[in-house]
Amino acid sequence: MQTLVIGSNGWIGSYLVSSNSSFSSSKISSNLTHEQFQDWVNNQNPQYFVNCVGKFNGVESQMEWANIGILELILKRAHETGAIVFSLGSAA
Repeated sequence: MQTLVIGSNGWIGSYLVSSNSSFSSSKISSNLTHEQFQDWVNNQNPQYFVNCVGKFNGVESQMEWANIGILELILKRAHETGAIVFSLGSAA
């Protein structure tokens, strides 16, 4: 079972990765552009995506990208590959 944790630098993601050695982590940044993240995620083929990316302060467009845009691209990739997506976040 290949599980990819996206957002493993944050509080929730780092806990998941440290508590389960079978999870792969990504050090991918939410500061990537739409095209950069799309290129990256389209090269990923895990059975499970765990999205822990989120942002609760700052510029509205950056919060929208981190909380909605990234998840949208993960969901599209999961639909293409048949992967299952879990989205965990503490961003309000």
